[in-house]
Amino acid sequence: VSTEYIRRDMMRVVSAYIKKKDIQIAADRKKWIPDKTLRTLFKIKDSKAQFSFMNVNGLITRVIVV
Repeated sequence: VSTEYIRRDMMRVVSAYIKKKDIQIAADRKKWIPDKTLRTLFKIKDSKAQFSFMNVNGLITRVIVV
């Protein structure tokens, strides 16, 4: 199984989750603030941290075991 395939699927799932939970920043829909679930998954300590969808790939790197 290719890690690129897994990464691509994870990026889609995380992006869909962000949209479904409506945790995007209203003034800039390209940015979002992680909820408790994403903070736990990606080991984010700062509850006020903001990310863009471009950051999802880097965050996924924290949880993929190759």
